Amino acid sequence: MTPLEIAASFFEDAQRIQSFDALNWKLQTALDRLGFRYYACGSHVDPLHPDAAPMMLNYPREWVATYSERQLHRIDPVFLRAEFAFQPFHWRVEEFARSASRAQRRMLREAHRFGLARGFTIPVHAPVHAGWMRGSCTFIPESHCMSSQHFMGAQLMASALFCAAVRLKRLNGVQRPGPHLTPRQLECLQLLADGASEPEIAEHLGLSANTVHRHLEEAKARLNVDSRAQLLVQALIRNLISTHAEPGNLRHA
Repeated sequence: MTPLEIAASFFEDAQRIQSFDALNWKLQTALDRLGFRYYACGSHVDPLHPDAAPMMLNYPREWVATYSERQLHRIDPVFLRAEFAFQPFHWRVEEFARSASRAQRRMLREAHRFGLARGFTIPVHAPVHAGWMRGSCTFIPESHCMSSQHFMGAQLMASALFCAAVRLKRLNGVQRPGPHLTPRQLECLQLLADGASEPEIAEHLGLSANTVHRHLEEAKARLNVDSRAQLLVQALIRNLISTHAEPGNLRHA
């Protein structure tokens, strides 16, 4: 099979798979055929404690334990770049190290010792209901000699993998109850998900912009996330909010 045929087969299978074991087996089989050794796909969270967020990876266990213990997902330069990127990107430890902090350089050196270098990362903005979730899929190739078709195959697999992981989280009921958010925090968060800016939320709810900002920052703290994108991811997965309104209709509600 060609790389694109391998990816197309996985894409079809991922929509029907009913367990994480089956998804992992299909993924590993497809990646072996494409020539990739390691993968990590999911939200940008602690890999050992993802809570309700999707997370699948086969990185070396010792590295995953270190990564989790030191909460390196908060400073991971690959995650940080993927948060703002829409196009897939290749990365090398040396390239990130040039602009990395001391802690990030240390992280990259340690990851390199485990064979986690020269990765290919696909930012994932996967649809959930009518909203969007942010995450990424990173694939580490076995060798440096791979054709563009192999990377294209991996790119085609990424969104299908991410969406399948989200679906299985819901299907298997593994999401945990989220921390309590106040009614006002939920209102602000719902309007943010509907596309409103802080000033628009303030006008709609009759609050000051500073108050809206405080409610959203407190929601981030309660859900233990660092960015607005992660806040929306967690809120959507936990079914705290939905996305159903048109932002342009806020002033007429």
